[in-house]
Amino acid sequence: MKIFQRKPNEALSHETGIVISSRATVEGELNTNEDVHLDGEFTGNLVTTGLVEIEANGKVAGSVKSRSLLVAGKLIDTEAECRDAIELLPSAIARANLSSRTIEIQKGAYFVGKITTKQDHDLLHT
Repeated sequence: MKIFQRKPNEALSHETGIVISSRATVEGELNTNEDVHLDGEFTGNLVTTGLVEIEANGKVAGSVKSRSLLVAGKLIDTEAECRDAIELLPSAIARANLSSRTIEIQKGAYFVGKITTKQDHDLLHT
């Protein structure tokens, strides 16, 4: 069962929020309440109360804290902690530690790292 309902090869949405385009490279810290759509490269700490979508060309190295994380691109040496869900799509490449209530790794995705699923009582203390 897919956490985020989309058809195969359907583009991730860019309807609202912050967009980091494929030609952009960002280093540092990003704190926002908006969804973040990443098609470029981000190195650093990304914190949002919204959704983070990493497109097929997108790459993140560092840490991600968000409500949910949808990955079609790359997570390299990344710590990702999400309140609701993490989903690695078939094109995803992840060398990361993932922590969330729900984690799905679709067939074809590459993953090396640690997975921690959290229950509601765990999330209350983070």
